[in-house]
Amino acid sequence: MNIDVRSLSSSTVNSFVLCPEQFWLDKIDHEPKCQQSANLVNGVAIHAAAESWFRSIQHKVPLSLEILKRVYRITWGKLESFNPVVYDGKTREEIQANADLLLELLMAENVGEVVGVEVPVRYQLSSDLDFIGRIDLVTRNSDGQLVIWDLKSSARRYSDDDFRRVCEQLVLYRGALAEPAHLKVMTLVKTKTPVIETHNLVPSYLNVRVAELGERFRMVKRSIEAGVHFKNRGWQCNGCGFAHVCNADERNGELELHYISRRVA
Repeated sequence: MNIDVRSLSSSTVNSFVLCPEQFWLDKIDHEPKCQQSANLVNGVAIHAAAESWFRSIQHKVPLSLEILKRVYRITWGKLESFNPVVYDGKTREEIQANADLLLELLMAENVGEVVGVEVPVRYQLSSDLDFIGRIDLVTRNSDGQLVIWDLKSSARRYSDDDFRRVCEQLVLYRGALAEPAHLKVMTLVKTKTPVIETHNLVPSYLNVRVAELGERFRMVKRSIEAGVHFKNRGWQCNGCGFAHVCNADERNGELELHYISRRVA
């Protein structure tokens, strides 16, 4: 199989680093998923509702909470129609009730003047590789300075390691802008009593190095093109849509050989 990687996003690189086998089954083999985690579905649905909210205040026609809840549930329903949803401890009703509270809190957040929502970016990292992505939110603060935001939903409060990963992505986004910008992350924390936290991200404090980021992208490009992939067991296995392949591989050595043969061919 001849693979020529010309562009990569932060999410693609992070997906490959998290589990090369999961990445390969999804992006290269296009293996059908057997399931999806409720946490993932919830996060995507919250993000869709948040995008609708920020677009509405950008155009100065704020949506109501009921409409945001409807966007959330419609998105959930569409995702649920593709693959079964796997729940881990909480029911669908409990998860959605928590999301409703988070959306209400989101509407009370003052992010400044909204300049752009889901802003596409693309620029050259090297002669043979482009960085691509979408900025969740770009605002302008009261001092007239640009702010790049990343919106995250999480079951717990973020640690410095979490903030560093977000900061790495935002540093790359900032490289596409024509003027300096502050970096911020908004975390919608899905605890029993949900909260929204905003943090200023300082690359030097979080030990984010642009040169290392570029090298990581180039290494992932070379790994994909070389056909490198292996299983990385961990928390990411919970609700993974390709668990049926990994588990079948362990039960049946012949099936493992079948997948290897198919990829080589």
